[in-house]
Amino acid sequence: MNFTKNNTILIIVLLGAFVLAGLLSLSSIGLAQGPFTGKAPMPTARLSMGTAVADGKIYVTGGNIKWPNSSAVLEVYDPVKDEWVTKSPMSNRKYSHSICALNDMFYSFGGWDNCSSGPFYTKVEVYNPKTDKWTQHSDIP
Repeated sequence: MNFTKNNTILIIVLLGAFVLAGLLSLSSIGLAQGPFTGKAPMPTARLSMGTAVADGKIYVTGGNIKWPNSSAVLEVYDPVKDEWVTKSPMSNRKYSHSICALNDMFYSFGGWDNCSSGPFYTKVEVYNPKTDKWTQHSDIP
């Protein structure tokens, strides 16, 4: 085989990446060991929900609650208190949507109303945790 300098560098980088990935997987296995303790259960069982973390709390929005229905619920988990608090629901029921935290506000976009024929949402909903209110904004371009 005739290797060039670029091929040799590429092989070294790839081998290094594989070694690093292996070490990281071993360290995560080590971190997962030990006894687990139960925490407060989420009030609303669901899937395909939106999640975001801010100020050490987990915000969970919407999601599919029972085929084919989705939800507009917003629940916030405080790991320090180990408790869930239900806040004001979103303006629309939705699942498979995204939510992100930015500058003390939460932005929800995309998603569908229900699993069978609901519309895809093109408006952005913004949640203000200080006022516990949602507002709708213009369509996603």
